[in-house]
Amino acid sequence: NYTAGAAEVVFVQARATTPASVTIQNDPQARVYFSKKGAEQAGSSLVLELAGAKFEIYDANGDQLYGVQDANGNFNDISTDDTGREAVIIVTKKDATNKSISNYVTLSPGSYKYKEIEVPAPFTAENTLTTFEVESVAPETEGGNWQIDQTKTIYNYLTKGQIRIQKETDDDKTDANSLNGAVF
Repeated sequence: NYTAGAAEVVFVQARATTPASVTIQNDPQARVYFSKKGAEQAGSSLVLELAGAKFEIYDANGDQLYGVQDANGNFNDISTDDTGREAVIIVTKKDATNKSISNYVTLSPGSYKYKEIEVPAPFTAENTLTTFEVESVAPETEGGNWQIDQTKTIYNYLTKGQIRIQKETDDDKTDANSLNGAVF
């Protein structure tokens, strides 16, 4: 996947006796996946892989992104223009190894934002715009393959609350001693 560089017209004059060549640089795009993990608190040794989290994707200015969704749920042809496109919503699921992963969105290197709009219980969605970076794509790895996959891992932590239990009688007794010794 590539994105065209700046729009410019290049004229090439070729003559039968003089070879002419032009190099046009395209910027490779990354396939960006999201992974969702939950834990009791930061640094907790028990980390859960979560499925069912949903994220909306925005550009660096906070404008929602739209794309063309393929049969596998992946988004390409990304733009802030919604004409003929669907809102980019990334959904996590568990893969065959029980790891959290999502459909991908194809993005050019740069800054973007996501908003977590739904998470599995008992976690709570942040529902705020959070910035993330899409790194420049490495031209080649040692194996000769393009390094175009990037995964953004998002964590949620449990919110602990308090409960207060108050025992009351059915017969409207107001004597506090009538409830002494109640066990829960």
